[in-house]
Amino acid sequence: MYAKGGYANAGVRVSVADTAGVNQGGGAQSGRVSGWVFGGGAEFGFTPNWSIGLEYDRVSLRTANYQLAGAAAGLYAFDVHVRDINLVMGRVNYRFGGPVVARN
Repeated sequence: MYAKGGYANAGVRVSVADTAGVNQGGGAQSGRVSGWVFGGGAEFGFTPNWSIGLEYDRVSLRTANYQLAGAAAGLYAFDVHVRDINLVMGRVNYRFGGPVVARN
C-alpha cells in the first residue's frame, strides 16, 4: 500500500462567441490553473514477474478569472472552476527479467 500527494497543474482555454448586434465577435484566452493532488493505492504481486494494482487520485484545482472582449463595449468576466477530478485506475504489470549484473 502507498499514499502520494503533490502539485497539480492544468491548461485551461476559455472562449466566447458574441453575436449581439450587427458585429459578430468574440475572444479566447488560455492560461494555467494550479492546485493539489492526493491519492493512494495498493499493489499485489502474485508471481515473481506479475502484479495487479488499484489506485485512486483526487485532483483539486483553483478557480481562475478571465476577462474577454466582445462585440459590445466592455469586457466579459468569467470565473472558471474545474471541479474536483476523481480518478480510479486498475492495472496489470509485468516485470521483464531480473537485474542486470555486469561481468568481467
